[in-house]
Amino acid sequence: KMKVKMAFFIIFGSAATTISAMFPLMVIGIGVMRGFALSTTIGVLIGITITRPAYGRIVEYILR
Repeated sequence: KMKVKMAFFIIFGSAATTISAMFPLMVIGIGVMRGFALSTTIGVLIGITITRPAYGRIVEYILR
């Protein structure tokens, strides 16, 4: 269980790093760069909100 919690911590840390790197591109970026930053941020947020709970359920099922 501790390994799973550590994995989720790493996933959230990676998402936070990606979003914080994309934020300046969204604010300062022009055209294509702004779109890239926005689509990357949306993809990361969707990945966290959908994939993480699904992965958690799969891991719980396997560890039973």
